[in-house]
Amino acid sequence: MEIGCKEKFLYVEPTICSGCKACAMACSFWLNKEFSNKQERIATVFIEETGFHEAVVNCNAAPCNGKPECLAYCPTGALMYGTLEEICEKKLILARHRMKEYNSAMLRGSWTTDKKDEKDIAKEVAYVRLAEENTES
Repeated sequence: MEIGCKEKFLYVEPTICSGCKACAMACSFWLNKEFSNKQERIATVFIEETGFHEAVVNCNAAPCNGKPECLAYCPTGALMYGTLEEICEKKLILARHRMKEYNSAMLRGSWTTDKKDEKDIAKEVAYVRLAEENTES
């Protein structure tokens, strides 16, 4: 897959995000040296109607000199950083894994609701990490 845009950005995969806010806390601490939502560039919201957490990111990692500090704090691997092409490749790897493992590429893990299954989280994190290794430049 060849996509022209080579700018890197942060992306949150909503089917993996648990809504734990670790990335938002890391962001606020990195930017302000305090835990505050005043200037963080990541917000999380629980959408009651769907029962899922969602995260929204407004950052290109410029405040972190192109090396997003928040990535290290995401326990599920939902937070991704890369070019549009790299993010698409990671999503394809994840979808293929889900088709093989669960017979559904549209699956939301149990960790995206209020009921979390540590075994499922570990499996998904392993495949996200594999996707990251396969798309690194």
